[in-house]
Amino acid sequence: MSDSLFISAGEFSGDQHGADVVRLIKKAHPSMALFGLGGDPLKEAGVTLVEHNNRLAFMGLGEVLRNYSFLKKVMKRMLAEVDRQKPAAALLIDYPGFNMRLARALKKRGIKVYYYISPKFWAWNRRRLKALRTYVDQMFVIFPFEVALLQENNISAMYVGNPLVEQVERVKTASREFVPWGKGKRIALLPGSRKQEVERILPVLVNAAIRMQREIECSFVLAVPSPYIAQVISNMDLPISIKIIIGHTPSVVDQSDAAWVASGTATLEAALLNIPHVLVYRTGVLTYRVAKAVLDISHVGLVNILADREVCPELIQREAHPDALVDRLMPLLEEGTPRREMMEGFASVREILGTKSSADAVVQQVLKAYSAG
Repeated sequence: MSDSLFISAGEFSGDQHGADVVRLIKKAHPSMALFGLGGDPLKEAGVTLVEHNNRLAFMGLGEVLRNYSFLKKVMKRMLAEVDRQKPAAALLIDYPGFNMRLARALKKRGIKVYYYISPKFWAWNRRRLKALRTYVDQMFVIFPFEVALLQENNISAMYVGNPLVEQVERVKTASREFVPWGKGKRIALLPGSRKQEVERILPVLVNAAIRMQREIECSFVLAVPSPYIAQVISNMDLPISIKIIIGHTPSVVDQSDAAWVASGTATLEAALLNIPHVLVYRTGVLTYRVAKAVLDISHVGLVNILADREVCPELIQREAHPDALVDRLMPLLEEGTPRREMMEGFASVREILGTKSSADAVVQQVLKAYSAG
């Protein structure tokens, strides 16, 4: 085995969290070669990309099936490079549909497999527990309740803290980015980080914004996670009054009075920044029906799952229409019971997650695979 590390992050949020880990690895172990699947954050941190992940951000069962042959080719390229470089260890980050298959192939090659940001087995696929037990050496989880569930199934797991906690703290202490807000209440639009997600959700947000502008003085900024998604949006018909910011989503959210947020890590990020928001989500009909049949949770948003109650309103599928978005957000723009109760919920979530530095914890564990002998 060589002094190299394979990394796989198929989506934008995992890419960001992985970049924090890579920067610390490069500082502690400058000569280590890092390669694999990722996006711009991992590349900028020092990872040689075998494949860029902007072509892998599929949403829904239908999209995955339509791109199955492409995914197989990507997998083949990843494993060919693994066979060439022969890393001692692999760090797989989220993106379970692809990474669980990778874990199996890597383990068969005698590579130590670490998994950072657990597949959401507790929500809808407990069959993955057997695969995790068989093919993963160590789980690094970002929600405290996951540890007991994994250990009950004889899977080695440790809570490393939630990476968003540290990232949000950096936003709070950094110089403020310029965000082109207009007059009135400031509302952030976060339609997601995947092409299909944005195409389904952004039109609803835009129509809600147009309606809200008729009722109160307000301004909107669309937070776009990457140039790739910005290109997707450029083909859509947006009102000139909605401004776009690329790559500074936390700053946009931090400066807003409230937000409409696609389900995912962005909801937790908004909560940690103490910004009231409404969760909005739309997916394909087939994906939704399958998810509804197998989901084993009462809430969709991470904030609500952690709090075990509805802290933030969830508008899913047909419920996610412009009138509902406006009606649920308006009470959060002023001081009052809805806003106060949401803030109390955010405080409870922050207490649950704690302040541990997840990147530090992950690096300490991964580098053990490279210790002498």
